[in-house]
Amino acid sequence: MARSGWRHGSRLAPRLGKGDPEAGAGLALTALVVLVVCLIALVGLIATGYLLASHRARSTADLSALAGAQAALDDGFGSTAAATACATARRVAEGQGGRLSDCQVALLDDQVVVSVEVAQPVPRPWAGLPDQVLASAHAGNVDPESG
Repeated sequence: MARSGWRHGSRLAPRLGKGDPEAGAGLALTALVVLVVCLIALVGLIATGYLLASHRARSTADLSALAGAQAALDDGFGSTAAATACATARRVAEGQGGRLSDCQVALLDDQVVVSVEVAQPVPRPWAGLPDQVLASAHAGNVDPESG
């Protein structure tokens, strides 16, 4: 009568259990690799969020400074030019989802320089990291030959 089933020690018999120190090592290594890949992906997503917020803050600051400088020029260097420039810069920053945190206007003869600082929120801030990024910009009609 032929015996069915596996014999211990044959090539077909599973090698689980006693005496095999490497049993399950592949599973542990695979889990570790998956964990490291997930952590790298998470760090990449967080860094991408801050990078995009930084680009957006710089663009918002540039647009706000340019709009403020144009508003001051349109005002004709009047007594309200600085207030008009900062109000315009604030509207542009808020329209872009940012917040104008500083605005300075320098009016000299027939030249104007508007300097702004804009705070842009980070879409999904991580605990312990800032929830906004700052950017500054300057714009005006300064004549390069006037020195």
